[in-house]
Amino acid sequence: PIQFGVPATDADLGMGHDAASSILAPLRERLSREHKACEAERADAKREADAAQSRDEQIRIELAARQAEKAAAERATIDLEARALSAREARVRAEQRVATTACVAAGKEAQLSQLSECDQLLQRQHQRMQLHQDEADKADRELNQLRRDFGEAMRK
Repeated sequence: PIQFGVPATDADLGMGHDAASSILAPLRERLSREHKACEAERADAKREADAAQSRDEQIRIELAARQAEKAAAERATIDLEARALSAREARVRAEQRVATTACVAAGKEAQLSQLSECDQLLQRQHQRMQLHQDEADKADRELNQLRRDFGEAMRK
């Protein structure tokens, strides 16, 4: 019977040890050496396969970690782009508000200037009216004085 990894002997093959062993001894030795070499090569290949599997698993783990980092970085980039857009929009709104309030302030300043001019015109008009009123009062007093003088002169 042949077992995996174990070479068959003459006894296993049913031959006597004397005659068969002398004829087959060189073949057996050669096959035994070849078998040992194959076993050593198989062990080396197994170690190499195990090492390759370990490297493959490590690289797969590292790749998964890098992919997760990349996805997180992409999400962070998208979030940052959204925040940048929101900040830009807020800046534009603030600049529009500054422009609007500057226009309103300029309008109010123009109204104040017009109001000041109106106030000056009204004061001049009031002074003229007061002057005319004073002149009218003086003329009225003079007229009354003349009437009294005229009435006295007429009575005489």
